[in-house]
Amino acid sequence: MIPGALLFGILGTPIYAAQGYIVTTAAIQNAALTGRNEDEVISTFNGVFWSCFYTTQVSGNLLSTLVLQESEHNRNSERNSSLGNGSVGLGDRFFNRTQTQSVCSVHSCPDNWVMGHIHSETQSPRPEDHLVYILVGTYLGLVVIGMCITAFALKEQEVEHDVKATVHETKELLLATFTLMKDPNLFLMIPLYVFNGFHMIFLFSEFTKAFVACELGIEWVGYTMMCYGVTSAISPWVFGHLHKWIGFPINYTAAGIINMALFIQMLVYPVSKEHLGYFFFIPGIWGVLNGMWQSRTLALLGIHFSHNQRPAFANYHLWQGVGFTVSFAYGNLLCVATKIYICMTMLVLSLLLYYVVEIKTRLEKKKEKSGQVISDEKQNGNIPEAEKLSPNGIREDDVKKLALSSTSLPNELSIPFTQSDLYLYATDVNFLAASTGSMIARWDSMSRDQFRSVVKAKSKDSVHA
Repeated sequence: MIPGALLFGILGTPIYAAQGYIVTTAAIQNAALTGRNEDEVISTFNGVFWSCFYTTQVSGNLLSTLVLQESEHNRNSERNSSLGNGSVGLGDRFFNRTQTQSVCSVHSCPDNWVMGHIHSETQSPRPEDHLVYILVGTYLGLVVIGMCITAFALKEQEVEHDVKATVHETKELLLATFTLMKDPNLFLMIPLYVFNGFHMIFLFSEFTKAFVACELGIEWVGYTMMCYGVTSAISPWVFGHLHKWIGFPINYTAAGIINMALFIQMLVYPVSKEHLGYFFFIPGIWGVLNGMWQSRTLALLGIHFSHNQRPAFANYHLWQGVGFTVSFAYGNLLCVATKIYICMTMLVLSLLLYYVVEIKTRLEKKKEKSGQVISDEKQNGNIPEAEKLSPNGIREDDVKKLALSSTSLPNELSIPFTQSDLYLYATDVNFLAASTGSMIARWDSMSRDQFRSVVKAKSKDSVHA
């Protein structure tokens, strides 16, 4: 198991990072072609991709259910239940129920796992080896098919295959992954990435083991997790299309409140197998939440770091992997209740730091809109009239007068000119030619009054001419 886990971590993480890079790049290209808002397209593309991705939860759990229901234990249980209805005394039923409640759900702890294992001999024993081989072999075959489809269907980028260059790029990417952690936005969102790992592992490991398998039996795990697969497939698509109306803050806030309510319910009101619908309801809601956490977080990452995608997505999967590792590390040491408290703490911390990032981003955008950055017109080089920005505070109107004082060519001609941190935009070619070299240096050293006197003198000469 340990070598398999190591291989999965080493080989799986680059695949997940590549998924985020490919989806975000395709979204940016689509936005450029269609003229749509880039943030909305990135959000929509991530929603569609993760919806398709999570449909595998349905097919995978259906496959495991069909295989595991053929176990000898499952057939014996059905036979005994059909032949022995009503044969169990009231005292035995009470004892079994009390024993189950003492070792399952939030009561599951390392010190009572021995009793839980004894109890599970009638509930969730290990399947027969030949069924395990069938299940693992089927999954392996599907992986090979997926790799073949990717190799032949995905268009390969045209790059030069230079071994030295590849090694150099790998080193640069590795360095960039850790260097990017200095970015305040990414650093503040690290707890959110770790929480994504905690959130997924709690359902896959703790809920299926301590709640479903312990209460209902291992053959029910596939049925309950199919509900998770259905809702986790629908959720990213829905939230991706709703982004333009509700945005990230409402998404995260609503998901955080619902997630916290589920954690509290597990702690305060643990249920038994008499409430069968509960074991389907929790994975269903969890799928909605996980689809939101996963797709929205990756979309948010793609928007904030569209210029630096590969290190950003590598960071996400790095820290999500840390969440996986930590969850599995304390899995055999802590009670389920303690694990729930850890998840609740990480949830609150993640949301608080996300709000800091959101406020910081909005303040930066507000500064840009207030004119503290170069306008879009300047970036496009389409300056309709003369403009001068200088540290000595000379007004742009003065430059306009000087620019228009000589015989000029058509005003549609706009030329940017820069020297010594002095930005000069002129609509007059003659003025531009006369304003090079020492003239620019002189103007930059002039006071406001001196410059205005030059403008007036130039204007008088133009009038006399």
